[in-house]
Amino acid sequence: MEERFSKDVYYVIRKIVGTSEGVAIRRDTMDARDFLHGNGGSDIFGLEIAFALSGGFGEGFRFDDSDIDVMVAAKNINVIWNLGQNKKPYNKTSFMFDSSEMPPGYGLIQILTKKDEKLLEFMLCEINGKSYLSNQMCRRIFVSENNGTWISGPSIALMEGHVQLEQACCLISDSWPPSAFSFFNRSQSWPKPRVLHDIYRSGCRFVPIGHRLGYNEGHDWRISFSLAEKRIMYSLKHCQFLLYGLMKIFLKEVINRCSQEKDKLLSSYHMKTAIFWAFQKNSMPRCCPQNFLKCFWICFKLVIKWVYEGVCPNFFIPENNMFLRQIHGSAKRQLFCKLYDLYEKGLFYCLYQSLSIKKYLSRIQVDLPREVSKTVSKRCNTFLVKDIIEFEHACMLLKFDSKSCIKTLNNIETMLKYNPAQILALMGQMCTVSLFQHLAFYLMSCSFEDCHNKSRYGAHKLSCHIMKLSVEFGRVTDQVFCAMYYYRKKNYHRTLSIIDKAKILLERTLYLGQTSSMSPVISSRKSLSTFVKKNIAFSIKLYRTVFYIDELKLEQSPKDLSQLLLTCIPPAVLLYMLEFLCCRYIDANRSQGALVKLSDLLHSDEGMYLTNPFRDISWQILGICQDLAGNFRAAIYAFENSLKEYPHNKIKQITLQRLEHVKLKCKIEGSLVSRFWPYCTIF
Repeated sequence: MEERFSKDVYYVIRKIVGTSEGVAIRRDTMDARDFLHGNGGSDIFGLEIAFALSGGFGEGFRFDDSDIDVMVAAKNINVIWNLGQNKKPYNKTSFMFDSSEMPPGYGLIQILTKKDEKLLEFMLCEINGKSYLSNQMCRRIFVSENNGTWISGPSIALMEGHVQLEQACCLISDSWPPSAFSFFNRSQSWPKPRVLHDIYRSGCRFVPIGHRLGYNEGHDWRISFSLAEKRIMYSLKHCQFLLYGLMKIFLKEVINRCSQEKDKLLSSYHMKTAIFWAFQKNSMPRCCPQNFLKCFWICFKLVIKWVYEGVCPNFFIPENNMFLRQIHGSAKRQLFCKLYDLYEKGLFYCLYQSLSIKKYLSRIQVDLPREVSKTVSKRCNTFLVKDIIEFEHACMLLKFDSKSCIKTLNNIETMLKYNPAQILALMGQMCTVSLFQHLAFYLMSCSFEDCHNKSRYGAHKLSCHIMKLSVEFGRVTDQVFCAMYYYRKKNYHRTLSIIDKAKILLERTLYLGQTSSMSPVISSRKSLSTFVKKNIAFSIKLYRTVFYIDELKLEQSPKDLSQLLLTCIPPAVLLYMLEFLCCRYIDANRSQGALVKLSDLLHSDEGMYLTNPFRDISWQILGICQDLAGNFRAAIYAFENSLKEYPHNKIKQITLQRLEHVKLKCKIEGSLVSRFWPYCTIF
């Protein structure tokens, strides 16, 4: 009975967390995104910045309300551990980690040689006549009420839609911390030697947060082993990874249920640490579906033991007691009583307190038999919609300028050279196509006033050539960009022929916006790369640093750059807009028909071509078209509806500006009609 129940819970957690293939796709996507877009492509205060996903999201979990953690590191700064490692050139700033008289895992970052770098003007502090980097100043320089950010632990938090994004500004050390060498001495059986080698080579990070009981809380930094933890999580078998998923769910829905944020003493990091220690000490049976709950119960008892003793040893630096900050005194006693009460009530009671697990367990008896579902999975691949959307987001350029374009192309070439996997090849293709499309418009917008006609012709020919190359990829969004390109060139007949072809492709594809009201799972006999290329249409992304067409010039206004870098438009909406704009000059009846279809689409759409986050720009485009057609009252109605939608594209000020302009034209038209109406009645 217990073994059967263990298998059932295993399948429930696999359904919540994802299959091994799905998790592998997420990880490949994240690693490729970090390499393509986070490999030193940005510049802050004169420092070359690299981005990397971390935390549960970076490890492959996709819970609905989980945060996204990003490590923002300065690549051209390396922190050393002793003066013998100082190999910096004389014209560079050198840093050294000073852990003397500090709690284990914490220390001060001393500046050895100070040069003219903008960063130091904001982060310097003096302690006993020596210069150090202040963790408080590091966080404060990136926080502003204007951009809606706030400090959350070592990170700077902000809301991106309905998701909380936490960015931790950190420093890099290429060397492994001397205080953590005991980790390699005791890791004889787990993790594997290959994993240990990768961990040693990755070094560590320093995040700007101090120890609450230290003397220099506002200035000391904490050693972060996020890269090592991520490497260990990648090396786990899928059943072991699901065990951590069960611990996270149990923590959130049972232990921390109905608790305020300040009362949530245990975190998922404590659960991860318990699993790591249990695996290394070989204190539980082989992790498999039959023993799934036995392994969970052993990890849970280890957490209870730690709370009772008031000691949670860090996996890499055991001398660092992670309970020392919060779990002590009366808080420790209350938490222990709560955990021990759950333990006494037993395993079955604990699991049924989780709403997610209980919901699936109540329906598990009516599911297909295990053998049938395995047979089906061999013939048909199953993809999560959110994983496909995440894959498309990973192919987007973070910003568009000449430096980032060259850097991205070089990164694509390097990535495909060393890892020519099918999904990475597709990502490289999609990134290149996207870059070519925006580059074509960028070349059209460049000023060649001081250049010869030959240079202008060369730029025109190059933009046309790269746009044709991008269309050969074959996606419907590529056709939309091509139609917009030829409309910009005033080749209306060519634009309409491309629009007709794009409409046919759009009818055969599945449109995915940022969120979707459709089923969260898609099944196909094709691989993910083939399926995405041939069967999926994504929203059109327009950079606000690139000029595309006159009618959307206000929406591409540079004054909104501080809020959002992209404007996202559903492909069907943009197609009808382009059809209306072209036919204004060559076919009035078709122009009116396109306007009617666009209006019907917005009034009757059930999620196939529009998703909620992009309805603000969709109503905006309808209002623009109605304004150009002279239907001022219909335009006012559309702009007012745009203001009611969720402001995903951050165009509220532009909408208000357009609304006032149309109301003024409507008022002028009404006054003219009332003025000349008596003369019209004579005739």
